[in-house]
Amino acid sequence: MNMTDSKRKILTVLAFVALVAAAILIVVAWRGADNTEGSLSDTTRSSMVDPTTSGNSSGKEDTKTEEETSQDTGNLTTESSGQSDYLSCSSATMVKELDANLDSAKAKYLDKAVTFTATFTAVSGNRNYIELHANTGNEELDEIPFTCYLSGSDQQQTASNLEVGSQVTIYGTVTFMGSLSGYEVNIDRMVIK
Repeated sequence: MNMTDSKRKILTVLAFVALVAAAILIVVAWRGADNTEGSLSDTTRSSMVDPTTSGNSSGKEDTKTEEETSQDTGNLTTESSGQSDYLSCSSATMVKELDANLDSAKAKYLDKAVTFTATFTAVSGNRNYIELHANTGNEELDEIPFTCYLSGSDQQQTASNLEVGSQVTIYGTVTFMGSLSGYEVNIDRMVIK
């Protein structure tokens, strides 16, 4: 192999690396733009909701019964709250569907605005996310986490004061799903019950 062949191979590898880097940058920029379209302002996103209004920004009391808002109803409805519509879900149903058929669950929930209630189990050391779990009655399924990413110092402060076992209603967008890793959700707001 002469010097020209070596240079040609090096240039080919460098060109390939540059193409891969450009593709990664395009994907990152596209995902970033996709996540900001139609999103709430930072002030709205980081504000905490008074649990007595159950997420109703008008300050009026929520007229839903406990049974209608229960995490175990399994019903899916679209709930209008503020500027966005959220698919109202049962956390137990979400976990069962994830376990039964990942592709079907992804089609139903991935990149969708959802609201669900689950049990608080932990906050990350850097207070960037909280971990919640459903109560399905099946120990194995109950281990599948909802990793919910906090936005803003108000949410981080609220999360640091949560007690293990608290019921938390999340309004946010499902950004990732995996059979073992469960659901990842970017929080728009949360309500502590």
